[in-house]
Amino acid sequence: MERLAADSPPAPRRLVWSYQRTSTTRQARDDRSGMERQDLALAQWLKDHPEFELQDRLVDPGVSAGKGVHRTKGALGRFLAAVKAGQVPSGSLLIIESVSRFSREASSSALQSLLGGVFEPGLAIAFTGYDSGKVITSARWDDEPGLKYGLIAALDAARVEWEEKSARSKGAARKRERLQEEGEKVAAATPWWIQRDHETRRLVRDTSGSLLIDPTCKATILRAVELACGGMGSTLIAEALNNEQRPLPQTAGRRNQYCDRAGDRWGHGRVAYLLRHPALLGDLVRRDGRTIPGFYPPVLSIEKWHELRGSIEARDKLRGSLRGGGQKVNNLFMGITRCGDCGGPFSFHDSSERARIGHPGYMACRAANRRSN
Repeated sequence: MERLAADSPPAPRRLVWSYQRTSTTRQARDDRSGMERQDLALAQWLKDHPEFELQDRLVDPGVSAGKGVHRTKGALGRFLAAVKAGQVPSGSLLIIESVSRFSREASSSALQSLLGGVFEPGLAIAFTGYDSGKVITSARWDDEPGLKYGLIAALDAARVEWEEKSARSKGAARKRERLQEEGEKVAAATPWWIQRDHETRRLVRDTSGSLLIDPTCKATILRAVELACGGMGSTLIAEALNNEQRPLPQTAGRRNQYCDRAGDRWGHGRVAYLLRHPALLGDLVRRDGRTIPGFYPPVLSIEKWHELRGSIEARDKLRGSLRGGGQKVNNLFMGITRCGDCGGPFSFHDSSERARIGHPGYMACRAANRRSN
């Protein structure tokens, strides 16, 4: 019997999913300070716990946890949805560097995610920087009041810290907006064609302190405008810019578990967004609709802007007339039916090619039309 026990295969190692998050893309992209610290903590924890095997890394770069975006739309949300769907084996572990990486929401919402999303399906959780990295199971949660109250206190502390940072950030934003309204060209998010230093990424200014336009980017924009004024659509313009190897807009290049950078080709969306951007006239338009005319150096004259918009509107009108059937009523209740859950209006959709023959199509609200829902 002892020989059989000695020859039996070792027990399989438990699976681990790692979750990493940073509040800003700079922490994940430039110096990687936030990600590197979490990488080192994960590597050390796995070394100290050889009975666990890393299955996958879940990464949310530049995603705030104060309002639960990471839980609803981020990698953590996708993991919790997979857990709910039974795609993560019971007994698996979620490993996170700190409590604040898991949530900065109010403790009631954070506990709901912990209890309903982790403990209830039979999973465990561990924080490398809390409780010496020990595995926290539902049994420990129920049997150790000190652990429970300590974790709740840590969640409350993470929330207070987020509220303080949020208040400072809002104060800085209000100050920046005030300076912009006074005409000062403060360093802030700017259109991609505003010139920046290639090494420091700081804004380049002339002797008077005014912003400058990157000549290469300007040539790309003027080429797109020329094609649009000639009657070409966004898709064909994107194809032409790709064939001519025109530079793309600078992007944040968020780091996640799927890709290390944004797309490297012009597409319909990029071109369409560019051709309607008010900063082409030099206007700064805020999210609340307030406009500061002449804040940026203009790329187009007002005459060229009107020519561009007129060409696009004429092409859209022609496309609509050629398409026909735009006012066709596919369902008797179109326009008057709303979703009982979200309150959004319903829209009609034709059946897919894989649907049964004679399928009449279906109606769905806007929330259901999004791929994430």
